[in-house]
Amino acid sequence: MVYRSWFFTWLLRMRHRVGQGWYQIWQWLRLVWVRPVSAPPLAPATPPSLPRWRRWLQQLLAQLSRFPRLRAAPKVEQLPGAPTVTALPVVMPAPVLPEPTLEVASVSEGYEPHWLERLLQWLDQVLYVWEEKIRSFWHWLRGFWTG
Repeated sequence: MVYRSWFFTWLLRMRHRVGQGWYQIWQWLRLVWVRPVSAPPLAPATPPSLPRWRRWLQQLLAQLSRFPRLRAAPKVEQLPGAPTVTALPVVMPAPVLPEPTLEVASVSEGYEPHWLERLLQWLDQVLYVWEEKIRSFWHWLRGFWTG
């Protein structure tokens, strides 16, 4: 005779119980349903205590509020004993005349790139070849795995 615990038997029959439908699940939920407890009577609300840094900041702001707030500095003309400002004379700029130019027929012979530019072009080509090889290997590997 094989001994089985009640928990093991319950686990084995769980599939059958769930398969019987939602009615059995509802009955089970009704048994274990936790009903909410009524709320306790409300007491007068007390504000939560502030953190220490917040209390320190409030004390600092209270101490600083003793001083009058600074406003924008007055204009220089409003200060007592300020010198009178005289307007500068307006000078009209002279018209700009085009400078004489010399036109020459020229032909560009070619362009020789800088050594750094040539190095970067070569590096770009090498990296492109390696990217193509890695991509083709990856596609081969995916085909090998997936069949």
